[in-house]
Amino acid sequence: MALAVDYTRAVCRRHKPEVFYLLFGRRAGFHAGRLDPDLCDSAGDTPLALLCAAVESGLADSDFTADMVATRTALCAAELLQLGADPRLANDAGITSMQRVARLMDYEGPDEYLAAVARVWSASFVVKNYVLSVRRGGD
Repeated sequence: MALAVDYTRAVCRRHKPEVFYLLFGRRAGFHAGRLDPDLCDSAGDTPLALLCAAVESGLADSDFTADMVATRTALCAAELLQLGADPRLANDAGITSMQRVARLMDYEGPDEYLAAVARVWSASFVVKNYVLSVRRGGD
């Protein structure tokens, strides 16, 4: 299990949906759920929480613009949700992935990168009645 968590952390830090899809599966020819979308690390963080932590840590890859990373990470988060990840699961500190996503969506500070994340994630997700879901056309 430790190796699966290490792979998950690495994929989350790189913001590469194509590798994310390989790890969690759902593309043509892959079986859904290669890894459990709710697997937890030693602190109780799920892949969605680890993705949020990677996003919160800032723009680490100079090969990508803020908008590119925001879009790529939104695709990864959407994949986890579509695979059944439960954003209501709390880590050992009592923080849920949904709280982390909502905080990213609500960012209003001066950081251009986090502002891009807030813009893209707000267009991609909806939080309503303590439910986080992928935004559909009419949402």
